Amino acid sequence: MNLFSGQAQVRFASWVSLVASLGAIACAAEFDGPLEEQAGSVEEAVIGGSAVSIATQRSIGLVNVNNVCSGALLSPDWVLTATHCIDPQTNNNAAFVVKNSGVEDRRFVNIISQVGQSDITLLKLFAGAAGNEWPTTVNHRVTTSPVALGSLVSCYGRGATQYAFPSGVTAAGSWRTVTRSVAVNDGSNLFIRADNGGLNILAPGDSGGSCFLTNGDIAGVTSFSSQASCVDRTNAATCKATLTSIAEVALASTQRYANYINNVTSRIATTFRPLTLTDGWKPAFGANTPGYALVDGIAYLRGAATTGNTTGSNAVVFTVPPSVRPSTVVYVPVSLCGGTKGRLRIEPTGGTIVEPLNGEWSSAACLTSFDGVKFPVGTGFTELTLRNGWTHSPFSTRRVAARNSSDGWVHLQGAMFGGSSSLAFTLAPAFRPPAVVYATIDLCNSVKGRLEIQPSGDAFISQEGGGLDSAQCFTSLEGVSFYKLNTSGITPLSPLNGWTGAPFSTQMPGAVNGNGTVRFSGGVTTSGTNSHVFTLPPAMRPAAIVAIPIDMCHGNRGRLVIQEDGRAFAESTRPWSNVKCFASLEGLSFGL
Repeated sequence: MNLFSGQAQVRFASWVSLVASLGAIACAAEFDGPLEEQAGSVEEAVIGGSAVSIATQRSIGLVNVNNVCSGALLSPDWVLTATHCIDPQTNNNAAFVVKNSGVEDRRFVNIISQVGQSDITLLKLFAGAAGNEWPTTVNHRVTTSPVALGSLVSCYGRGATQYAFPSGVTAAGSWRTVTRSVAVNDGSNLFIRADNGGLNILAPGDSGGSCFLTNGDIAGVTSFSSQASCVDRTNAATCKATLTSIAEVALASTQRYANYINNVTSRIATTFRPLTLTDGWKPAFGANTPGYALVDGIAYLRGAATTGNTTGSNAVVFTVPPSVRPSTVVYVPVSLCGGTKGRLRIEPTGGTIVEPLNGEWSSAACLTSFDGVKFPVGTGFTELTLRNGWTHSPFSTRRVAARNSSDGWVHLQGAMFGGSSSLAFTLAPAFRPPAVVYATIDLCNSVKGRLEIQPSGDAFISQEGGGLDSAQCFTSLEGVSFYKLNTSGITPLSPLNGWTGAPFSTQMPGAVNGNGTVRFSGGVTTSGTNSHVFTLPPAMRPAAIVAIPIDMCHGNRGRLVIQEDGRAFAESTRPWSNVKCFASLEGLSFGL
């Protein structure tokens, strides 16, 4: 904030404000954290806009987000609002209210999904009570084309309606709409400006409200004010308390996430809660914000992070919460910058440490992807009998075990060492795959390994570059999973550009959305040079780019990079001959 000009960036709502006082707002940017503000009295002119009738509120699907923010229904069950309006840790406490001809109808959150790293969040609501009057015909889409400068947008909100000099602005009020032209489009935000004197502009409480183009498509959701004047510029609290005009407001642009948002109603999703990054780590541009989810006793991570520290002294990237902490330390493969091999070491205390191959910390600092990381935290595992001198639980890890899930997947856990042969164990019939499985595993010092499981249940360990010494030192099976029901329940993926399926006796490529985590099965190969392997169907496309470590020919390292439009590319730091020879999709996953 420039204290001499009286300009501030005002975030239009925050969960901290909600907990403290209904109708409060929060300021951000160049102030430390969200602070509270008490609603002011009515003393000056209306900020602007026209009143919205109850009939229009219902036809558009306008939603009061827990009396502190605004939102709109994309469909009867899905709400579009601003991320800063919702706390994923306590999302079930958020009430979503619409008007009807009599009383207000309210529903509560079932699923919450932040869209990339934006200030945009999608929420699926629990079914309403029988006989209520919740809107049932709403069906909105976001624009798929970039919004041109000068385009008119009509924004809806139920926030402040008046400036209250010198005691701030009024609290949330009645629904109203303002129509403004887009003055700036920076790719992430659309900026609209007030009339002279700060009139006809959005205000605190309007956060999350949708802004519609003239063709009815949604262009963005109200996010923050980039220019707000106040009387007392001493600090954030005093500025908010004496807010006298708002000159410019940013709308979080929905266009860049159009594929993800427009297909939300056909998507099964789950709650990915944010992880708090530590020691200088920050979300990687273009990826999802790092988060976690718990599905059927399996912890899934998503997103990516980067850090400016290249010394390796800040390897602790975050601490996972108690609900997803493993009973012992676990080691899980991850993809680093350019597809370099790395691993996460997750402690029972929740501390999560990045360990790059050969100590190449610059690769980890450049980019550490958490997409594809999963590890069991539930019970019901059957311990496996190891063979040929292999021994359970090196370095305080858990014993090697397997579990069937109710949706047809087999999950492995634990670690082992020693062994005089690559044949480490034989799965019991209940855990055996219908075709050969090749999975990426972590070995000693983050060396890339491969687990090969035959339909007979025989499981073999190998390592990148040949030999067995790194595997004998340490072999982690954490994160390994495969689908055992053949193609039943799997959506087939059609290989493109010369790629074909089922090489080396693997399954044909396929994927399934299991409670908000897309999981893959099968393998692919090609005789060509095009890395574009397939395109995911709309309901399985991520909100942001994901990068997942994969197993390639001769156990070499690689990664599968999936774009927001569903295009999936096979990449490797190794020669192209290793990529085109074979890429295993078995057990890969990412969170929606």
